[in-house]
Amino acid sequence: MQLRITPRAQKQSLSLLSYLLEEFGQKTRNDFRTKLVQYFDTIQNEPLAFPILKENIHRAVITKQTTIIYRVNLDHNHIEILSLFDSRKNPSRLIV
Repeated sequence: MQLRITPRAQKQSLSLLSYLLEEFGQKTRNDFRTKLVQYFDTIQNEPLAFPILKENIHRAVITKQTTIIYRVNLDHNHIEILSLFDSRKNPSRLIV
């Protein structure tokens, strides 16, 4: 399946990586980036492996602070990364 990342998710990813670099250093940022890529690979290879939030929208918890929200479209054979959600935020603010 093809993996697509929305502009919103790209922006959130870059912001998070920047934050990790500033606050915790290059090693933490690189470790998180590696983990993020591993999750993207898992989502691409096994898109239905993670819990469903609602109709075709799944969530994959990367760390206790960060969750990937994605949509699976089996008809068009693609997965769309919608958001990297900061779990510390109010869940009602999650826009999917």
